[in-house]
Amino acid sequence: MLGREEAATARQRVIQAYAQLPHAVPDVTVDDLRQANQLAWAELEAAGAPLNAPGERIYALGFVGPGPDLKVGLTSSRLGQTGRSGVTARIKSLERVSMAHCTVMVRAWISRPVANARNWESRSLKALEELEESTAIGEYFRGVDFDLALKIIHSVRKDSITSVRRAGR
Repeated sequence: MLGREEAATARQRVIQAYAQLPHAVPDVTVDDLRQANQLAWAELEAAGAPLNAPGERIYALGFVGPGPDLKVGLTSSRLGQTGRSGVTARIKSLERVSMAHCTVMVRAWISRPVANARNWESRSLKALEELEESTAIGEYFRGVDFDLALKIIHSVRKDSITSVRRAGR
């Protein structure tokens, strides 16, 4: 992969080009798509390092293309899990599904392993569904900006932690 700056610039070109859908065919190079995808994977690894750590996590994946542009969900790994299971395998399988719908992952974030990840996921999905501009299809969304989704996911987590602390007093 080229430097982080070049990859970020490539990702921006890809996002801007795909914002033209359905009115125009995106004018991007395969290299820009590849760099944007590689940057998403680098950001995923940085956020959730190490990805093979045991536990449950919540993730957000941002896509460009004619399909849904956001996927939020839960994944987990067990101690010593390798090969075709675990976090990396789950994200790769979601990426393959997205390609079947002509979309490309260009943004990605994952939490580190946390307790109560299922509750966090459930509350995050509900908050994202309630956005006025959002169209929810299960754990997939259209019309939700990736950065806004991350803010919502993080605020839901903070609210959950604050509620648990208050209840424990």
